[in-house]
Amino acid sequence: EDHLTTARYFNHWSWSAPLAAGVDDLMGNHANTHIPEIIGNARGYELTGNVTDKAIVDEFFAAVTANHSWATAGSNDYEYWQAPAQMGDNLNDHTEESCTQYNMLKLARHMYKWSAN
Repeated sequence: EDHLTTARYFNHWSWSAPLAAGVDDLMGNHANTHIPEIIGNARGYELTGNVTDKAIVDEFFAAVTANHSWATAGSNDYEYWQAPAQMGDNLNDHTEESCTQYNMLKLARHMYKWSAN
């Protein structure tokens, strides 16, 4: 339990609170700062059953895959998310940071374990 308490100190609640409420507030945020944080929420849900953690993960994954991704699974420009559903406006030679794609796959693996879906 001490580890979980310590882990919660690393969560940017001002960033994840809108996700918990079902709001896509990704624009302007650094992708590879926050994807690992969401993976932490996924692990938190697995260990505690905390429904807020699950809500954050579900909304985040839905927002990224529906409004912030290209068909190749890339989701950001210069490692920052842009306006929802405006991906074409930001396509350039600094698009699709591969480490963010890898981290999204790690998140998807957690989610798959929950429902095999």
